[in-house]
Amino acid sequence: MSHSTPARRRAGLTVSILAGLALAATAASLPAAADTAGEAADPGEAAGVVHTRSHAEWQAWAGDLRAELEGTDWAALSRAAGCELTSVSLTEVVDPEANEALGAPADLALPVVEREEHCAPGLAAGAFTQQAPMPAGAFAAAAGSCEGVTGGRACISRSGSYVTGSYTYYGSGTTNGFSRLYKISSLSGCPRGTTMATSGSSTLGYGDRSSITTALGTGSYSMHFWRKVFIGHSDTGGACAYL
Repeated sequence: MSHSTPARRRAGLTVSILAGLALAATAASLPAAADTAGEAADPGEAAGVVHTRSHAEWQAWAGDLRAELEGTDWAALSRAAGCELTSVSLTEVVDPEANEALGAPADLALPVVEREEHCAPGLAAGAFTQQAPMPAGAFAAAAGSCEGVTGGRACISRSGSYVTGSYTYYGSGTTNGFSRLYKISSLSGCPRGTTMATSGSSTLGYGDRSSITTALGTGSYSMHFWRKVFIGHSDTGGACAYL
């Protein structure tokens, strides 16, 4: 099956948050679902429900999410999972379809973090379910699952308001592709559903991991990695969980 990478809708702002920035040095703990300021923790808890939150309140919520992600020490999280962070970027993405699933305004720009890491064999595979104690301010996974897929391992997890999907490559040579998070109605067969976030394309060698993180409400989600083939992309398979 072939698949093309869609044009990514961004809100024009791209910010580097590579390890070593002053913000990372004072990383704040990401909130538990019930601890976010105001009602920001669960704006999409009942996806598809029309919310009464004003546009200004949604903008403030998105701003809080961005501040939390900017203040996260991503390099420390990688080290705790047995990996070395090689790149991390924060962008703001406007995706009307994903916003509709959250019950948010169509033009809301939400922060998306993309990471690339190199992981020691045997550690990255269970990173969401076998984490060592995390340092203060860590983006610790509260729930999730990992599945073996073509060429590697796909994982999906939640921490507070955020869902992360990742693909770790264990094949020979290199592979190129992108990750996509979907909201799904059933976990059976780990299907694809409504697209909630799409990463940029990455070229991965053995032990390399590509991840995408964004804020999503409670629900069932899947993460699939789309590998570049001669024409288009092919779905390598995915991981699913109720998060």
